[in-house]
Amino acid sequence: MPDRVRAVSDITITDNIALITLHHPDANASLIPDIFARIAERGINVDMISLARSCKSRATLSFTIENHLVGEAMGLMGRWKEKIPGISCDISADNSKLTVQGAAMYRTYGVAAQVLATVVESGGETRLITTADNEISLLIPDADADTVYRALKQQFLSE
Repeated sequence: MPDRVRAVSDITITDNIALITLHHPDANASLIPDIFARIAERGINVDMISLARSCKSRATLSFTIENHLVGEAMGLMGRWKEKIPGISCDISADNSKLTVQGAAMYRTYGVAAQVLATVVESGGETRLITTADNEISLLIPDADADTVYRALKQQFLSE
């Protein structure tokens, strides 16, 4: 089995990312496609997406967009608050997306643990995590991003 360091082949960083989190007391599944359809109608590209449902039917939907589109998204949030009782919204701008990737990651256990440990050890804050077979994407405040990026590169890509 490949070791954790060799499983990672690249680390990228994208800055000026905003995180939008919607909280709803009634996890009605029909709301989610409608939310993304309305966002798409405005020409807003959504990137990292995370949906969590509690055992009490509460839902938290988080996704990222580019910082400069926050005003447009806030207009939609205002309309949703009028139409959907109980929905609330949090917006966190000025974040960076760090992506740790490698073809061997899907068959290498412990990569996520090492990535998260490196973030913590470098003093970074993780606001959102999404994954695929060959990548882990982290949303980090812009203020921490360069430090975390350097630490991840040192941990996984240095000779």
